[in-house]
This record gives sequence, C-alpha cells and structure tokens, in this order.
Amino acid sequence: MIIAVIPVKALENGKSRLSVVLDRQERVTLIDHLFRHTLAVIAETPHIAQTMVISPDPRVLEMARQQGAYALVEAPLDPGADQLNAALAQAARQAAVRGASSLLILPADLPFVAAADIQQMLDTIQPDHIAICPDQHQQGTNALLLTPPQPFSFHYGPDSFHLHQQEALQQGRGCVVVQAKGLQFDLDTVADLEAYRDQQAAPLAPDVTTCENRSDTT
Repeated sequence: MIIAVIPVKALENGKSRLSVVLDRQERVTLIDHLFRHTLAVIAETPHIAQTMVISPDPRVLEMARQQGAYALVEAPLDPGADQLNAALAQAARQAAVRGASSLLILPADLPFVAAADIQQMLDTIQPDHIAICPDQHQQGTNALLLTPPQPFSFHYGPDSFHLHQQEALQQGRGCVVVQAKGLQFDLDTVADLEAYRDQQAAPLAPDVTTCENRSDTT
C-alpha cells in the first residue's frame, strides 16, 4: 500500500520569503491554492491508497479532512530537533503503523505537478529502494519515495538531494533519481513566483538514473 504524505507549516509561517511582494492574506491564499492543487493531483494518481497531511495548524488539518486526506497533528518539537525532519519521521512511523509498504513525500507548493509526474516516481518502486526527485537546482529534495517507509533518517535542508542519496547508500538501499519537471519546480522565492506567473508547464520525457552510477554521490 502506498501512502502519500504532505507536510504543511502553520499558515502564518508559510511563504515568508514572499512577504516583500505579498501580504499575509495573499500568502495564505496562495498556500491554500497550491495545497489543494497538490491534493487533487495525488487523488488523480492511481495506486496511492491514502494521502496523509501532517501539520501543527488546525486550519490546514481541517482543509485536509475536507479533501478526504488523513489529518495527522504534528507532535510538539523536541529541543534541538529540526521541525520538518521531525514531522516526517512522525509521519513515516504513522504510515508504517497504517500498513504502508511505500511512502511518497511531497511538498504542498508544486504548482505544475501532474499525475504523470507522480507516476514517474511510483514506476520506480522496488523493495529496499528509495527514489528522489530533486529541485530545479539539483540541491533540494522535492519528492522522496521510500520502500519501505522505515527505517530512514531525513535530511531536509541544505543539499538534501545528495544527503538523502548518501543515507540510502549507507543503509544498503538502492537509489533512483527521477527528473520530473512538474515535481522539480516549487514556489518559494520571489523569482519562483514570477516564473509561476509566466511559465507554462511542459511535459518532460522520463529521465531516471541510479544513484550508484552518479559521480556526485561520493
């Protein structure tokens, strides 16, 4: 069973880097639009049994329930823990309890994602493997697929794309890199917002490589 998980910050903390061009209500409206879009696309993708949303914000969790997702209240942060990585560790544990064989982690801010992009990730599923789709700069992790969901240590933050590959190799898992254009563009900066307003999504032929064969994993 495949479970998709979307971590979402408290609304008042979201898209803070856009505060120079968008006021608070505009940022909340943008987050709401992107979040609902991501949920809808996941719902269109075959083989995903359930979508889980983890957030500390009751408003986000209520939106998730309205869209048919499972709402998971984010646990209070342990001292010194990274908020996103701790939340995803919690979600992975919950997914395992719920019987997930694979866990697909997606951000909420993917304006151009389509079901075909997510299917590219799912097509790579193999036992004891992970699949990673990096961001457009080949530095961050925009989609992460774990089979099984645990054990795995999350390294979201600077250079997470390479750190997640290294984590997989250290665990003896296979690792596949997927270049899916709709997953690679996330909306975070003012430049991203301008591109979002101007850009038309275009299909990209599947591009899949193994981590072991990549020179940048060493």
